[in-house]
Amino acid sequence: MIALDFPQSLRFAVVVLALVLHSASTWAAPPERAILEACGPADEALGRAAAEVARRRLTGQRITSADELAAVLREAGSTATWPRSLVFLGQPVDLLQATMETRNFVRKLPVRFPVRCGVAVARGGQGVEAIAVVAAPNVATVVPIPKQVRPDGWVTLEVKLQVPASDARLVVLGPRGLPREIPSSFHKGKLQGRFLADRPGRWLAQAVADLDHGPMPVAEVEVFRGDAMAPMQEVPGEGAWGADNEATLLAMLNEARRSEGLPPLVRDEALTGVARAHAEAMAKQQVVGHDLGQGDPQQRAEAAGVRFRILGENVARASSVAQAHRGLWASPSHRKNTLDSRWQRAGVAVVERQGSSWVTVLFAAP
Repeated sequence: MIALDFPQSLRFAVVVLALVLHSASTWAAPPERAILEACGPADEALGRAAAEVARRRLTGQRITSADELAAVLREAGSTATWPRSLVFLGQPVDLLQATMETRNFVRKLPVRFPVRCGVAVARGGQGVEAIAVVAAPNVATVVPIPKQVRPDGWVTLEVKLQVPASDARLVVLGPRGLPREIPSSFHKGKLQGRFLADRPGRWLAQAVADLDHGPMPVAEVEVFRGDAMAPMQEVPGEGAWGADNEATLLAMLNEARRSEGLPPLVRDEALTGVARAHAEAMAKQQVVGHDLGQGDPQQRAEAAGVRFRILGENVARASSVAQAHRGLWASPSHRKNTLDSRWQRAGVAVVERQGSSWVTVLFAAP
C-alpha cells in the first residue's frame, strides 16, 4: 500500500472526481456530440444534410447513390464535393459502437484531406432513433450567394481554396447542353468568375482545382433562374421507355442526345456484356466506381475481347433507372459523356439488387 499525506490525497481525489465528472458529462451529452468528436470539425450545412439523411432513414428511405447524397447537400446549402454518409439505427443506437465505427469510417474515406462533418439524430416511436454522419473534404469555401438568380441573369462566384493548387477553373452546367468552362481568374488560392444564366431552370457551377494528384472538383454551387422552390424539371429523355430497364435507359440516353441534335447510340451486345459484368461487380461490392480490381473500362473491354478506338463509361447507383438517368444528367462529367458526339455504339447494363439499380453505360467509337 502506498501512503499519501493529506495534500497528496486531496489532489488525488480531485483528479479522480474530475475524471468521473468528465466521463459522466460526455455520456450525458447529446449523442451527436460524441460522434462528431470522432468524425471531425463541425459544419453547419453538413449538419442540416445529416438531419435529412437521418429523417429519411427513420422513415425507411435510403440514400442509394453519391448523386442523391450530393443533392441532399445542395438542398441543405452545402457547397462540399465528394460527400460520404454513415447511418446508425437502433432502440436506441449503441453510442460507443457508433463512435468507434465513425472513427473507422473517417479513416477509410477516399480523400487525402482533412474532413468536416455533420451529425444529426432523428427519433421515432418506441424509442427508435437514427443517427446520420455526413463527411466531406475540407478543401474550399464559397462566398454565399442567393439561390435565386438575379433578374439580369448574371451570377458571380468567389471560391477560396483551403489546399495548395497550381490552377483552378469554373465549369457551369445549365438545364440543357454540354458543361462549359467560363472565364475566371485564379490568384493566391482565390478563384473568381461570373456567368450568364440565360434560360430558366437549374444551374450548377463547379470549381475544379489542379491538385498534386490531379484535377478535382472542390466546390459546387446550385442556383435557379425562375422558381427556385419548384421541383427539378423532367430532364431530357426521362419520359422514354423500353421493353426492360436496360432498353429504357438506352431510350432515355438516345432521347437526351436527340434533344441536342446528336445521333442515337446503337446497342452493342459485346459492350453490354462488359457493362453488365461491371454492374454486377458494383452491386456485389456495394461500390460505385470505374475500377473495382478488374481494370479501367478499356482494360476490362480488351480482357473480354472487345476492342474499340475510344471508350467512355458512366456508372451510377440509384433507386430507379429514371433516377439514375436524372443523376447522370445533373453531373457535368457524366453529361459530357452522354452528349459526346464521337460515340456511335453503347453497352447498357442495369442490375437490380435490394432496391437499388446499379448502372453501367459503356460508350464506344469504332
